[in-house]
Amino acid sequence: MPKSESQSLLHLLLAALAVAAVAAILYGPGWHYPFESDDVGYLHNNPAIHSLNWRQVFFTGVIPTRPLTQLSLALNYHFSQLRVEGYHLVNIALQAFHAGLVVLLAGLVYRRLGLHSLVLPALLAGLLAAVHPVMIESVALIGTRDNIQASIFMIGSLLLYLRSQGVSIRRDHPAEPRWKRSWLIAGSIVCGILAVLSKESAVVLPALVVLADYYLVDRPGPGWRFRAGIFALYFLFLVGLEFALLKMVVYPHPMTIGYKVIPLSHYIATQLWVVPTYLWLLAFPLHLSLEPMVSFQNSFLAWRPILGAAIILALAAFALVLARKKSLWAFGLLWFFIAISMTSSILPFVEYMAVRYLYVPALGLCIAWAGQVCQQARPRKSAPAWAAAVLVPVCLAALTAGRLHALRTPAALYRDEIRKEPELSRPYEMLADRLLAEGRVREALPYAYRALAAPGQKFLKHRVRILLEEAYDSYDPFSGRPYTDENIAAVLREHPRAFLPLAKAHRARGDLEAAKRDYQASIASRRKNNPAAYLGLSAVLEETGELDGAVSWLRLGWEESPDVDPGTRDTLRLKLRALTQRSPLPDLAGQPVLPEEVVAKLTEVWRLQAQGDLQAAQTLLDQVTPPAPPSPVPIYLRGVILEKAGSGTAAAAAFREAMSLNPPYPPAFSNLAALLLDQGEKRAAEKILQEAVNRGVLDPFIYFNLGTLQAQAGRFPRALATYQEGLKIHHDHPLLKAGAEAIEGYLEEFY
Repeated sequence: MPKSESQSLLHLLLAALAVAAVAAILYGPGWHYPFESDDVGYLHNNPAIHSLNWRQVFFTGVIPTRPLTQLSLALNYHFSQLRVEGYHLVNIALQAFHAGLVVLLAGLVYRRLGLHSLVLPALLAGLLAAVHPVMIESVALIGTRDNIQASIFMIGSLLLYLRSQGVSIRRDHPAEPRWKRSWLIAGSIVCGILAVLSKESAVVLPALVVLADYYLVDRPGPGWRFRAGIFALYFLFLVGLEFALLKMVVYPHPMTIGYKVIPLSHYIATQLWVVPTYLWLLAFPLHLSLEPMVSFQNSFLAWRPILGAAIILALAAFALVLARKKSLWAFGLLWFFIAISMTSSILPFVEYMAVRYLYVPALGLCIAWAGQVCQQARPRKSAPAWAAAVLVPVCLAALTAGRLHALRTPAALYRDEIRKEPELSRPYEMLADRLLAEGRVREALPYAYRALAAPGQKFLKHRVRILLEEAYDSYDPFSGRPYTDENIAAVLREHPRAFLPLAKAHRARGDLEAAKRDYQASIASRRKNNPAAYLGLSAVLEETGELDGAVSWLRLGWEESPDVDPGTRDTLRLKLRALTQRSPLPDLAGQPVLPEEVVAKLTEVWRLQAQGDLQAAQTLLDQVTPPAPPSPVPIYLRGVILEKAGSGTAAAAAFREAMSLNPPYPPAFSNLAALLLDQGEKRAAEKILQEAVNRGVLDPFIYFNLGTLQAQAGRFPRALATYQEGLKIHHDHPLLKAGAEAIEGYLEEFY
């Protein structure tokens, strides 16, 4: 190797070490900062990383599409448990190593594009990649190390591919033997697979390989067919792997904007404004927050999508024209558009952006800017260019240091978010949620109320109401004082959404109507995992003799409390069983009158099946004389027994037979829909519930379940109409009111 090449490589390595040291020094002060944002979910609530069982790590957990990231966290957990210092030190080390790799990649790019100097621009590019404020979330937060891991493997894959084509950091090589090239390409593909296993966005690597090949491989070499075959291998392995990973995961739709809900046209219209905003944040990172908000767009004819499309098309045309001359700016822009394309397609963030998604897209622009500035500075001795080369990384490092300081505590971080976006609900809700997680309920409550009062993000406010109900599970606004009229009035003034404590107070004083109202309001705010409200409401209904209603609410409470402790679930189940045995036959009103002896036998059948004595229930049911005119009740009871016995098909046939009679029998519709839902047939269940509504069934739970299925399918206007139709009959039903309110907020916020 010539002496000049050896010295150049040595200087690049020294520059890489210097940049790595700068990154470590810059982020070092945050090595002991507490877990933030999604870290709690990634670590505390992710049992997949709590052991080194590879099946759990790779196929379960919070982020099953990123098994290599979960493995990294599992190794951290194995050695550090939940001591935060170990996780931060690994992130800082990864960031330092990544910054050094960027120096080497930049040096290779500059050498192949014929820049006068390699070391200084490569050093500057590495500094930008190390200290730019858009990188901070990937380093300072734990779960977002997936960006760093993926980027490291992507750069490694590019370097190996270029080496297989005779291009390396220090010099070009003659064509290697085919076996050696094959091994290098195989290694590059393996690095790409590791990148995809770290984060889905690495699936853009094949396009970056094509870009690198066009820009940096300039020789006769293998023909285009051979190289096209290599590119096809990259696409086959990486895109195929990504498709398999995504097929493993079922994205839930929790009544929020999700992956399969919004129309594609509205999503694209929004992204036309998001992508230019990302570019603006890269150029002027002065107002960064965890998730900057963007305006949701539902029309291509609005001014934001039109302006965004014009900016994107102009920059893309500029890049494609200059790409023929192999311009650095064209390289940077094309790298950005390729790398950001994954974030702006398969994994959309519709109403807000995540700055951490700029980690890889920023690299191309960092390399382009550093090379261009050093080109301007060196031959012409341009003072502005030299000033930019010195001042820009210094200013960016200062911004990053200030942003890192805001992460020193959860309260400091979210107060900074509130200062930047005080009109939004989300920052207040995030701070309240974190304070509540730390057990600081009294401090959390005012921020939750401020989130409800904030003018923006009306659709997100149902999450705040859930948060408030969770807070009141462990907080007594009465502070142990007796339930006097004066104290109740004070709680209503200071804590207007303290439904559970108020319900307990009213029930203790014998005001059952007020208690019923407050328990229902609690359920309207938090339907899931709110067993205290369901148990309290059922007790009030039982006390007033409304056993049918008590059973219905207890059954819903048991179904909607999957994540509560086993003891509480057992309480719900045992109470439901006890009430079911005492409750009368469901919905006899409006059905043909049955003889007293038939009603007595059917009531005993109902009691026996509730106790689990299915054989005796079936034997007694067989002895019931078929009533005239035909009644759906015996047929329905046969279906209930068959379903409990595990004969789903026969049970469904019995329910359908009961449904066919007039007047319609609501329990038959409800049970058949529930049976179909258990079998995963959502569309068929929706049709059954819609048939019930069309035939005049007035059960509020049928309206609610139908509206929920329609909302889960993304048919929000239809769901709202269903909820409102139910409210015309059941004016104060809490589930119908909550569903309608959530859908109205969605439509108002985004449409």
